[in-house]
Order: sequence, then structure tokens, then C-alpha cells
Amino acid sequence: MRASDVAETATGGGRPERRRSVVTAALAGVVIGLVAALFLIVAEGPSDPVEGLAGPPMAPADATWAAGTRPAPDFTLANQDGRTISLSSLRGRVVLLTFLNSRCKHLCRIEGPVLGDVQRSLPEAERPVIVAVSVNPEDTSASVRTAARDWGWQPDEWHWLMGNPKQLAAVWAAYGVDVQQAPDDVLHSGALYVIDPAGDERAGYATPFDQQRVMRFIRSLGAMAS
Repeated sequence: MRASDVAETATGGGRPERRRSVVTAALAGVVIGLVAALFLIVAEGPSDPVEGLAGPPMAPADATWAAGTRPAPDFTLANQDGRTISLSSLRGRVVLLTFLNSRCKHLCRIEGPVLGDVQRSLPEAERPVIVAVSVNPEDTSASVRTAARDWGWQPDEWHWLMGNPKQLAAVWAAYGVDVQQAPDDVLHSGALYVIDPAGDERAGYATPFDQQRVMRFIRSLGAMAS
């Protein structure tokens, strides 16, 4: 997480010349350390459901932005059904935008189930649509469907967007995601963006992130809109 990114965006300062990522590039040693730490946390048991939780109206995030100040860069890619999907076509819904590898051996295997928990734990009217942009050009419809099923994503409530390396690299660059090929995996910076129904980025989380923080933030967007 870059402190300069939070300072400039959360205070409404000018947009930097080059769009900055919500997180710094993932290094192999850092990834392994995070995975080990998170597995210890998960081993203690599942978190409590969001119902009945006390907390501020706006849950904290690693970075937040006011409505209308940070439009999410639009892009168009093919999803797991071969349908062409643009980010702008999903306006009217809260979108959880992230970057994943269906064959991932590290953090994606932790982030994916948390996203599924977020979807299942919210009422249908508040449920976000997951948009995963592949960081592995070798992802296939079969491999992403297997990952989404294993992670508990709700049917018809997600799009895994794929493309050739040039197409994907353009989206990675727009969102400050660093991707590097490793001998037996794809290393990439992890980020989750919460995009509101108007198409604006409203919050950013570095991975791994807490399910309840994301859920509270989504509910706060609904409260502000009502």
C-alpha cells in the first residue's frame, strides 16, 4: 500500500500523473509470508456474520474516494461465456473489481473464497457483482468456472474477463497492477476496487482483506443512495 496514494486520493488532492496501484508489486517472499500468516488466522475459525455488527456508517478501507472524483477506467473483454463485457455496462450495480489467476497457488486462493463469502452474506438486493480480470493469459472458461465454483461465487453474479496478453496488460496498467511470470506461477500485486453504481471507484483494499470491512462499505453505499 502506498501512503502517497492514500494521502492524495482520500483528501481529494490532484490525481497523480501516473495512476498508482492500491498496493505495491507482490514479491515472492512477501506473498509466501502473507499466505502463512493468513492461514493461521483462518485456522482460528470463520468470522462472525455481518448482521448485528456495530460500527461506523462508513467502514474503513485502505483507500477511499468521494463520489464523482475517481471514475473507474472503462475496458471491454470477453467473459467466461464468450460474451463481450464492458465495465460501463455494469452501471447500476456495485462492482467488486479484482485481478486473479484461476490456477493461482498463493493469495488468489484466499481472496476468491472471501469474495464468495461477501456475496452470500449480503441480501440479494445489496449483492455486488464480481468482476475478475485475469492475470494469466492461459486462463480458460473451464479453469475460471472451476475456480468460481470452488470459491462459492453466486451463479450469474460474476464475470471473469479474459483476453490476449496485450489486451490484459492494458487493463493491468490502467489499475496499477503489476504482473510477473514465475517458473510455476504468476506473481501479481493484489487489489480489490469497490466501484459504485455510477461507475466511480469508492474504495480500494490490498489483499488479503477483511470480509466484514468490505461488506460494511457496500452497505454504506446503499445507505447513502437511499
